[in-house]
Amino acid sequence: MGNIFMARSSPPNVFKAYADQFQKDLTKFLSLRSKEIIPQGRMVLTFMARKNQNPSNEDYAGELVAQSLLDLVAHGVVKEADVDSFNLPMYSPCKEVVEIVEREGTFYINELQDFVVDTDPLTREKQLRDGDLGFDFRVTMAKNIANTVTAATGLILCGQ
Repeated sequence: MGNIFMARSSPPNVFKAYADQFQKDLTKFLSLRSKEIIPQGRMVLTFMARKNQNPSNEDYAGELVAQSLLDLVAHGVVKEADVDSFNLPMYSPCKEVVEIVEREGTFYINELQDFVVDTDPLTREKQLRDGDLGFDFRVTMAKNIANTVTAATGLILCGQ
């Protein structure tokens, strides 16, 4: 019990299952979109991606969500069986997108950009300036992280 998403502690077959499903889904998505797009048309895709090639080295927000759900189970707010049956169907690719697009063959990548989302861009600046973040600053940073996770998973968790 406890993992609702691939986590650092997940066995290799879990990472492989997520990667295989992502490849299958993206390939099908590209194939279907290629029939809809006009000749010379363009498509913009945005992915939440991970930095590390090895997924077991990545920190996942899903682990925070899982711990929060387990806390709710401990307080009797959520049923343990509901957490056990819940899975966040999200996969963060690393470099697979380029390989999948090339293998599928109906699109080519015209431009590829990486954007880093910093849950609190002031953290580094303040840490460099002051050396210590302090409690209030940590609370603000935690709220920003919670808002980011809520944006990514909120509707799935709420069953909307």
